[in-house]
Amino acid sequence: MFFETSVWKDILLATLFIGIIYYGLLFIGYRSTTAGDGAIITLTEAFFTFIIVNLLWRHEPLIPRHALGAFCMVIGAFLVLLKGMSGQWNIGNLFILVACVFSPIGNIYAQRARTKVSTEVILCVRSILSALFLFLLSLFTEHFSPHTFPSHFLLFIILNGIFLLGLSKILWLEAIHRLPIAKTVALSEGEVFLTLIFAFLLLGQPMMPYQLFALVPMGLGLFLLTKGADVPA
Repeated sequence: MFFETSVWKDILLATLFIGIIYYGLLFIGYRSTTAGDGAIITLTEAFFTFIIVNLLWRHEPLIPRHALGAFCMVIGAFLVLLKGMSGQWNIGNLFILVACVFSPIGNIYAQRARTKVSTEVILCVRSILSALFLFLLSLFTEHFSPHTFPSHFLLFIILNGIFLLGLSKILWLEAIHRLPIAKTVALSEGEVFLTLIFAFLLLGQPMMPYQLFALVPMGLGLFLLTKGADVPA
């Protein structure tokens, strides 16, 4: 089954939309914004999942109350984009916002691929292809030299690969294989609250009033998006 054209199509498109576009824009965005702001902006993935997966693609059943939940997500993200209504747009937040548009599309293809091959196969192909592309891209966009490589960041890069791009992706693919994409995305957004806490404890980034205020409509939106979403994918 691995050599079927449909399997390769699903894996390659999942690699394009998630492994290359999503993570490429995400890491670029985090260069210009804080961990807290970036994490809150990623909550819009639930909104775009509703729009693309449920409304446009009709990959999963459309539930009316999710429309209100999606609207609440937009309000919260808009507050962060405006930096507490100060009118100062952050380019890093915009990159992360655009990245969240492509994630639902990639999740659809990843979910399809998982019905045909194992998680290990999907991640192996996706990791090799996306790593090769992003490495080649970095050669043209970054001033990189093996002699000036910041070795003190190596541990963080390794941990990022093991937990963010390794273990968490295995759990993610197994989750969307068993649950609807919309519900899985909504449940995963609890990481935002943890990000704000650890950004404060480990990076010394304070929790700003506009961040806490933005979490109110976004928390309501997540509740509405999750409620009644237990329909098998």
